[in-house]
Amino acid sequence: MNNISYIAAVDPGNEKTGVAILSSTGELIYRTIVETKTFNSSFESILSTYLGIHHIVCGNGTNHKHLYPSIQQIGRNHKITTSLIDESHSTEEARKLYWQYNPPTGWRRFVPKGMQFPPEPVDDLTAYVIGMRYTKQLKEQPVLEVKKEENLQELEAKRLAAFKKLYNCKIKELSSDKIKDDCLKLLDIWNKNGNYSFTNFDLKSILSYLNIATPALFWFLFAWNIFFHLFTFRLCLSLCLK
Repeated sequence: MNNISYIAAVDPGNEKTGVAILSSTGELIYRTIVETKTFNSSFESILSTYLGIHHIVCGNGTNHKHLYPSIQQIGRNHKITTSLIDESHSTEEARKLYWQYNPPTGWRRFVPKGMQFPPEPVDDLTAYVIGMRYTKQLKEQPVLEVKKEENLQELEAKRLAAFKKLYNCKIKELSSDKIKDDCLKLLDIWNKNGNYSFTNFDLKSILSYLNIATPALFWFLFAWNIFFHLFTFRLCLSLCLK
């Protein structure tokens, strides 16, 4: 058993707590229901039987605030990671699973399963549902990482496009690899610093100069049209003399 990796799932309850042991692929290995007041000793016994447990996932429903700290402490003692997971509607799923493992017999066969309640507690199957949700997250995680990588590549392409548009620097067409690397370094510094400071020049200073120079140029042209244009100058002078 030491070479096999398991996941322990817990459905915390006030009086009863469901426990399920799953393989990394989601296969049900073991399930049981224990009394909540004796959970610690019962779970320690399960850990001693299934030595390959590397993670404990607990539902975030009933009584988890009381039981999860104990699970975390057990995890620390055995160097096992722990986590919480959403267990909404897990009981309904567990009831459906119950009829899969225990098909109705007799007159129950003629009653829709959705209208029947299992004749025994399903806390262990609820724990199994919680464990399956965790394994599903593990399977989806590589896909999410690939999408994240694609988004980062798309963002990088947009950054390069913005850099070339702003500075008219065709990075891919540059013949010198050193110049290309310098441009990419400038782009990286631009994004990391956030204040648009570069190695050879300060864009922030240039923008501040432009902010000063633009209105100055505007007022210069305005003054030229008003005071130095021959006709306008004579008109202003005649008005002043009057």
